[in-house]
Amino acid sequence: MTIDPNLEMAQLWIGHLCHELVNPVGALNNGIELIEDGEAGDLQQEALDLIALSGRVLAARLRFFRLAYGRSGNAQDFSLGDARKAVVDYFATETSMTLDWGESAVPACVAGAAQLLMNLAVLGTSALPRGGIVSVTLSPAPTHLAATIEASGAPARLDVQVLRAANGTSQEPDYHNAHALMCARLAANLGGRLDIAETDGLVRIAAALPLDQLP
Repeated sequence: MTIDPNLEMAQLWIGHLCHELVNPVGALNNGIELIEDGEAGDLQQEALDLIALSGRVLAARLRFFRLAYGRSGNAQDFSLGDARKAVVDYFATETSMTLDWGESAVPACVAGAAQLLMNLAVLGTSALPRGGIVSVTLSPAPTHLAATIEASGAPARLDVQVLRAANGTSQEPDYHNAHALMCARLAANLGGRLDIAETDGLVRIAAALPLDQLP
């Protein structure tokens, strides 16, 4: 039976979101059960701390998902500064990842540019199976902002299927490359494409973010 590709993407994406939320929801539930069963004892404060931490992780991830994958992140008034804050909060929930994205004034870009940048930052994490540093740099150009995401670590590499999806040479979705396909489509929607280069210990992802008003 042939499955509609858009339906397949939706199914894969829902599965991905559920996977991202399973751990903090499970930790939250464990903390609540300890207190409800009266088994926490001397560990009651630790159970409360676990509940509080899990709640913060869930709040940060849900906010990020709403903006990175929903219509809210495609709104004209959703700025690169808003995107940066959501990404910073998201990376605070990733114990093995460090984000390097300095705060700076940048010109406004077209709707959808901030959403693409958020997704590219997360795409960078997929190149770091053992953790590492994701750096985001924005450089002004006459018609766009040149966005560069660098993922550095040992090893730093993209799975071949993810790489082919991100650079547009594959359109067949599966669980591993669904996010890369979305990144490629977001870039195409802005009239561009992703440029990806891999060297020893470094993956560099580049994209052009069109300016809202050309000089």
